[in-house]
Parts: sequence; structure tokens; C-alpha cells
Amino acid sequence: MASTRTIAAILGLGTIILIASLAYSLERRERIHRAVATLNDWSKSTEEQRSAIHVLSGYKSNESTDALINTALEPHSRQDTREMALSALSEVNDPKVSQALSELLQPFNALARREQTANLLIEKDSCSVVWIRNILHYLERIWWGEKPSTFTARQSEQALLEFTDKEQKFQAALASILVKRRFQTIVELQRVYGLGSAHPSPFALHLVAELGFSEACPQLTRQYLRELSDDRTRIELDVALEKLKCANTQVR
Repeated sequence: MASTRTIAAILGLGTIILIASLAYSLERRERIHRAVATLNDWSKSTEEQRSAIHVLSGYKSNESTDALINTALEPHSRQDTREMALSALSEVNDPKVSQALSELLQPFNALARREQTANLLIEKDSCSVVWIRNILHYLERIWWGEKPSTFTARQSEQALLEFTDKEQKFQAALASILVKRRFQTIVELQRVYGLGSAHPSPFALHLVAELGFSEACPQLTRQYLRELSDDRTRIELDVALEKLKCANTQVR
């Protein structure tokens, strides 16, 4: 009889714990949904938005992290809301955060947001192929002549000089990430930009020269590259061979 009562007590306790757990889970989900609704409501005050960010930051769950990421990436979110979400994400130790935030490296985004994103990537020091790919994509677009947002609005000559300096420093910061992750960078240049193939992107040739990737010399001295007919690609190849001093590398 005592054994039966013990089993019943254990089952009862287990049921209570299960109910409490389900109640907590439902309450958490409801609070997250309310927080997301607040962040999507432009009529809410900055303080209300900050409180919503605080709620999401307090839950270390995939759902709350995804909500913060979506807020940071959503182009229709308020600027102050996106900045608060980015700040909150800087405290989240999850590889998918840096992968997602690297999508903010787009020329149309404000320089301040791009700088904030780059700083987060540097601070997190993760090894994501995704954000290396996004950095390369950004630098390629700029190299081909696309203007970042900094230069698409009318401004004074002095402001233009200041923004030019800031843009150069920003791009240098991105380049430093690629240099630090040189192996992954070279692999992406091979997979996406054809480095080492018979039809390499001139951007890939330009970049390995600019970053001083002398280990790319064997891929720049392949016999078939002597047959390149595109003038721009040929010029970038010649510049890379000279800058990297590939003359002594055996042509294959």
C-alpha cells in the first residue's frame, strides 16, 4: 500500500512539474510574441521598444534570438529599433548571429550600420563561411563601381572627404577580416569567383594581389591562363603576378 502511495505521489509530482513547464513555455511564447508585436509597431515609444528588446534578450532561446535577428535585418523596422536589436545581439553567443548579420553588409545600408556590423563580426571572431562570402560580395560590388549609400546623397565637399576616409577605413576593416581568415577566403574565391580556373573573375585576381595572398601564385601561373582574351582579366592577372612576385613559381 505504501509503495502504491509513493508511486502515486511521484506521478503527481511529475504531473505538476509537467504542467508548470508547459505553463512557463506558453507564457514565454506569449511574451515573445507580444515583444515582437511591439517592435513591429511604429506607434510605440522608444522606451517601449527598448523594453521589448529586453524581454527578447532575457530568453536564451532560438525563438527569441531569431526574433532579434529578424528585427535587425528587417528594412522596414525603425532605425532605433534595429540599432537596439544589433546591440542586444552582440551579447548572444550563437554562430548563426554573425552569419545573419553579415547580410547587413549591403552598399545601400548606412555607413554607421555597416560599421556596427563589421565591428560585431570582428568581436565575435567566428569562422563562418557565410559572412566571408558576404564580405566578398560587398567588396566585389564596390570594386565594380557600385556606390555605397554614403556617396548617393548630395553633400558638401568637406563632408564628402570625411565620408571617403570613413569608407576607406571600413573597407580596410573588412579586408583585415579576410586576411585573418585567408584560407577560407581563398577557398571562397575558388568556389565562387573561379580563382584557379580557366575563367577567373578579375575581382578575384585583384583581391589576392591587394591582400598579399602569395599562396595563390600556383593558381595564377597555370598554363591555360596564358590564353586569356579578356583585357581586364589579363591586366589584373599581370598586376597580381607582379605584386605577389610569382615569377619564380612554376607554371603548371
